[in-house]
Amino acid sequence: MGCFASKEADVSKGHQTAETEKPSVAAPAPAAVAVPAVRPKVTIDEKDRALLELKHTRDKLEQYKKRQIVASERQRETAKQLLTQGQKDRARVAMQFKKMSENHVHEADNTLLNIEKLIGSLEMTSLTKDYMDSVEKGNRALKELSADLDIDRIELLLEKGNR
Repeated sequence: MGCFASKEADVSKGHQTAETEKPSVAAPAPAAVAVPAVRPKVTIDEKDRALLELKHTRDKLEQYKKRQIVASERQRETAKQLLTQGQKDRARVAMQFKKMSENHVHEADNTLLNIEKLIGSLEMTSLTKDYMDSVEKGNRALKELSADLDIDRIELLLEKGNR
């Protein structure tokens, strides 16, 4: 029967449970329909695509590494069982498979390290480019402001202020 039968019995007898109680307050009127916000059009360049592809590759490689670790442990357990059963040759083969899986994990670690370095280099280069663009814009704005400040005009203002 379980807990569902007792709730059904209470409802059939006319008892209301917390789940079957109806709210006594009327539901509020629906709000005005909101106009969906317009997203600005985003352009994805080759740099963004390359970075995204690298991150996907990294994620797949991490999954592969986890599978190889599990396989290595499974082969170790298999080798143990085969040794207890007296099958040394088969246990040796299982240990060779385990070693192969461990080598794959090591190779995956090295590849992950290279991918992480490349991702970091791309992101740092992008930040450096953004920084350089900002400095360039700042220099242009400073030149425009400096052009407005003529040295003769400044000296004239200083003389008027000292009088």
